[in-house]
Amino acid sequence: MNGESYFMKSQNRIIHFGGQKLVVSDEIATDYNYHHLAVGDAMTPKLEQFNRILESTFNKSEDIIIFSADFMSYLDQIVLEKLPSYQIFYENLAGVSDDNVRILTLKGAQPVELQDQGRQIFQYIHNYYARKAQGMSLNNSIIDIAERYKSSVVKKGSSEFEITGDFGPEFNQIMQWKQGFIWMGALNIYPEIELESAKIDYFYRVYQQTDTGVKFWDISPELHAKGGLIHDFGVYREPLNFALFIKGSGTVRVGNINVRRALPDDNFLAVGGRRLADKRVGSRELGYYFNAGDLKPPLNVYFAGSRQAETFEGRWMMGGFDAPFILFVDPRLTNGAFYRGDGFEERIIATIEEKLSALNFDKSQLNIGGLSMGAYAALYYGARMQPHAILAGKPLANIGGLTVKSRLTTPYGWDLAMNTVLLLKGKLNEANAQEIDREFWDVFLTADFSATTFAIAHMLNDTDLPFQSIFDHLKANYPMSKLVHKGIEGRHNDDSPGITNWFIKQFYGILMTDFGRDYPAEELNPDEMWEIDNE
Repeated sequence: MNGESYFMKSQNRIIHFGGQKLVVSDEIATDYNYHHLAVGDAMTPKLEQFNRILESTFNKSEDIIIFSADFMSYLDQIVLEKLPSYQIFYENLAGVSDDNVRILTLKGAQPVELQDQGRQIFQYIHNYYARKAQGMSLNNSIIDIAERYKSSVVKKGSSEFEITGDFGPEFNQIMQWKQGFIWMGALNIYPEIELESAKIDYFYRVYQQTDTGVKFWDISPELHAKGGLIHDFGVYREPLNFALFIKGSGTVRVGNINVRRALPDDNFLAVGGRRLADKRVGSRELGYYFNAGDLKPPLNVYFAGSRQAETFEGRWMMGGFDAPFILFVDPRLTNGAFYRGDGFEERIIATIEEKLSALNFDKSQLNIGGLSMGAYAALYYGARMQPHAILAGKPLANIGGLTVKSRLTTPYGWDLAMNTVLLLKGKLNEANAQEIDREFWDVFLTADFSATTFAIAHMLNDTDLPFQSIFDHLKANYPMSKLVHKGIEGRHNDDSPGITNWFIKQFYGILMTDFGRDYPAEELNPDEMWEIDNE
């Protein structure tokens, strides 16, 4: 066969090297073309075809690779660095070199049994790859509170309730969420709750109306500690509803109920995603997704902006650069809390340092970027880590300032900022608002940026305008450092596509100029990569 015809792509592919041809299920045939390459005399030209595909777009694809045991001796003939992370399966690693084991490990390759002609692996692919991983939290403003406890409830911001009282020796329903949830299939339901007294006990109840009556499932503290309820609710018939039951006495803080597609093992929000949380039951979470890319410098870090969807923003954008990357997402409160907070900040830094070490990189081979709330994190963690480059679009720096100005000077509610001050400081007042901003600027103004490049796109009529302070500080203290910037007329969300396209172009420029990367001309048009939600 000539060219790349053997691996011709009309939809996503499953490419199986070696072993016996597997039996493709109807479910898989709907979403994937299955290609089987048996071990034999024609291996070399076909592997050369495959490597040509890898050199183009394979690492940005949703294709799946399966290696049978008898193929592993040919593994050196494949450019493993170009394989897509978390989309590689193998029977065993017997006889594989240490270098190749390291690459497969960084790529998140997974062991698989193929003795059943592919039944289990195809079901796994159907459940966790063909179906888009996603999540969201229920609206905490649409809630019924039991009449006898209404005087005991304090609403803290737009996403948390604090309830204090004597709830009795038996469980009583305290709250019911009125927003019905309509996703079905296998779901993971994880509520956020904090108890201030060991004298309180609780459980959440999930209801569903069925043809045979109402069914329910309870989330006890014991189940909660294991990651919440995981259940396959089947096809959609009626929405799910939720309630909270409490007994005992004391104070309880009730946060979001997060509903997500169920994933296996310790995957979080996507296959390959991981959860950052403390050990308290019902604690809030951050998520990160590491992709080893082509294993060549630099490591690019991207902090997602504020968003309702609990997914990893920027997967294909960052994958388009080919380099290793980490995505961070903050699903706390109402669309995020600026990646700040005790128990999280050091773990974010430790995660980045761990991946740098695994790749054998140093901080001179690190770029940190983000948009809006993510730009705040890029500036804050960039100041703490002093990377090669910091890239920020629609930068925010003054969470407290946004809180104070919210009702007077902005068309946006900025509940995001007020909720964050409440979460981090406990009370919403001007002193706490000023303190949280002082913490940011203390970190930023004392950092060493002598070897850091800045690329900043900012809105000229934004509510928070930190650019001039950043510019003045860099000019006064680091006059030889590089600062590329662009101001665009309008308020925060008036030209998000323009900000994002400029942001992507700066990433390409830094990767080409400072790290010697080369990209086809068609890849340098960011208009095709727009996937960032407006905030």
